[in-house]
Amino acid sequence: MPNQTTRSHFSFAQFCHVFQQMAHKVAMEAVEKRDQGRTRIIIDSSGEFADVETEQWHFKFYAKHLSVMKGSWNRGPAFSVDIEDKNYTTSNHSTRLAFYVQDVQAGGWEKDDYGILHAVIDKEKTKQAANEKERKVMAFIDKVMADAGIKPVPRFSLAAHAAA
Repeated sequence: MPNQTTRSHFSFAQFCHVFQQMAHKVAMEAVEKRDQGRTRIIIDSSGEFADVETEQWHFKFYAKHLSVMKGSWNRGPAFSVDIEDKNYTTSNHSTRLAFYVQDVQAGGWEKDDYGILHAVIDKEKTKQAANEKERKVMAFIDKVMADAGIKPVPRFSLAAHAAA
């Protein structure tokens, strides 16, 4: 299953603020411990973190996108979410959250239209896995933002303004 997405009412600036603070804390802990594992800290010209990577965390910051990963792909299951600045016209959401869901194989193989063999995917179990992963992503976001004392900033809504 390709990347799955959901929406958030938190603004991209709020996410950047909270995850810059987390990246700072993770970087300081790595430096204080003189962590002998993989540690990389890159700060851009504005003084903000561009990339912080340790054995347990990886933060990457771009102009309108950031990525957070807890864990390591080569050491068992990792948890990651990409956050993108996106003002939706169909809702009052400010950001898009993307996360990867592994397909659940049902066993066996089947040929596609071109004769190439592919594993048979259990679509129902994959959908359940996607729903569970979305719950975990939203719980992580809610906890991180609540711990930082951040509340969503509502965007202007013409319908809400007209009703007032």
